[in-house]
Amino acid sequence: ERGACFDLAAWLPEPIKSEYRTPALIRQRDLPRAPRSRVHASDWPAVVRRSDDSRMVLLAREEEVPRDRYGRIPRNGAMAVAKDEDFDRAICARKPSNALERPSGLAGSLLPHGSQVCEKQLGRHVDLAVDLEDLRDFYHVCGVTFEHALTTPIGPPLKASVLEGTAALAEARARAREAAAGAQTR
Repeated sequence: ERGACFDLAAWLPEPIKSEYRTPALIRQRDLPRAPRSRVHASDWPAVVRRSDDSRMVLLAREEEVPRDRYGRIPRNGAMAVAKDEDFDRAICARKPSNALERPSGLAGSLLPHGSQVCEKQLGRHVDLAVDLEDLRDFYHVCGVTFEHALTTPIGPPLKASVLEGTAALAEARARAREAAAGAQTR
């Protein structure tokens, strides 16, 4: 009845589990560049802030994000679709990043789907009644590694000053402090 947060890697067979945890293993090196995707938002910082309210944002420095062979970041698209009166559903169009990775072909057989779509041929004078229900909170949240999250950049870059006060910026700064402290102890 409800979705859940879980570690997807725990459900994957090897070698897919290792590839999921270390996305560099599936990166295709011979592809010249990723296709481009767009985010159509008149106020992108406001979209990021709203997503941060839902704890859906991970910020990273541009130099941390994997690039295509032309040195470009594969910017993925994003859109919001109305779910019901109170909620929207955020959808990531990951086509640019997917184009740079070797496909496993397992998503359809391993991951749960809220609906299955098919075409049904009806006779000439046959009516079909369909009752659909969009299950509340059906979608699952998958925990991913930092490295895996870096493979799905969305939207144009933003200056940190535009995102002051967001949880994602506070987490990014904490990560940077930890990395600097770790570098000093070496």
